[in-house]
Amino acid sequence: MRWRPRRGSLSAGPPPAAILLRGRRAARGAAGRHGEGPGAVEPLPAARRATLSGGRARCEAAVVQRLLLESRGAAAEGVERHHGGGGGGGEGGGRDFPGAAAAREELDKELPVLKPYFVQKPELAGKTGTGMRVTWLGHASVMVEMDELIFLTDPIFSQRASPTQLMGPKRFRGPPCTVEQLPKIDAVMISHTHYDHLDYNTVTSLNERFGSELRWFVPLGLLDWMQRCGCENVIELDWWEENCVPGHDAVTFVFTPSQHWCKRTATDDNKVLWGSWSVLGPWNRFFFSGDTGYCVAFEQIGKRFGPFDLAAIPIGAYEPRWFMKYQHVDPEEAVRIHIDVQAKKSVAIHWGTFALANEYYLDPPVKLNEALERYGLKKEDFFVLNHGESRELSTNDGFE
Repeated sequence: MRWRPRRGSLSAGPPPAAILLRGRRAARGAAGRHGEGPGAVEPLPAARRATLSGGRARCEAAVVQRLLLESRGAAAEGVERHHGGGGGGGEGGGRDFPGAAAAREELDKELPVLKPYFVQKPELAGKTGTGMRVTWLGHASVMVEMDELIFLTDPIFSQRASPTQLMGPKRFRGPPCTVEQLPKIDAVMISHTHYDHLDYNTVTSLNERFGSELRWFVPLGLLDWMQRCGCENVIELDWWEENCVPGHDAVTFVFTPSQHWCKRTATDDNKVLWGSWSVLGPWNRFFFSGDTGYCVAFEQIGKRFGPFDLAAIPIGAYEPRWFMKYQHVDPEEAVRIHIDVQAKKSVAIHWGTFALANEYYLDPPVKLNEALERYGLKKEDFFVLNHGESRELSTNDGFE
């Protein structure tokens, strides 16, 4: 019997409605906070709250159920007993159960965690010339080097995607490195507020290491939360708004639409915007979809900013479809996003790290390859990396 990680998310409630809002600037008025600490966020101004309220009414039951399930420690019990996780490329201790050794052996074979190149040779970081390099750090976290910048997407180095590290979905593959082992990071892009994409401990650790030199690009409504974490260099954007890293004006970071939702507490549902990111440089263009259901926004993004040299698109946490289809694409829809945004190459993310849905943990790349074949694409067009593995893209002849 093959090993299967225990799920961290399953629902019996109705699916949330497909929410795709037209981004627009709302006046930032003063408003009272809902609670204290890293879980709470500042409510959006009245205009934005009114815009979001319709979607909230349609999906509140499913959203609340999902929040409770994501913070349920029992769902990850089967993983945490034998995979303590840990930075630097390995899984830690924890009590074994019958078959634990075989489970570890299967994981190490099927999903190896590699030491990133920059741990062994830090002097090579950032040296990509006119090309680019991507390193998968697990889940939706990638490190991208392009156009003289190094940036991260939705970084999470914690063992659990949860309000507390005592319970909640736990990694069955540890992070390939620690925050301390990262090269100098110029920017971080956050797509939305769910705990597996916005991790308090990772935010504070990155801020402690890089301070005000690190620029944070975040969705509308998240500025106050970031400031309460101690982050000073924070840019909050609405859909289609843009900004840059100081000293690198040639590279533009644009917050672009997606189909998803936000929630961290029982009272803050959809009070922060969600979205994707388009990074437009003089030599390269990169797209990060964040979490999303399939929608027309990607064709719009492709027409406006494509073609992209590289896109990071999720392929996991998609079953059961009756519930997940409004918020998480499956591998075939991921290929459609790849086509819609006019990506030359794509890297698969959001799989093989946390058990958040029903599919077998090795199914996503298999289903991805099947979808690529149906669309007449090659495996190297939409590739899968091991944890900690890097891939370089040449501006002349594709991946080296």
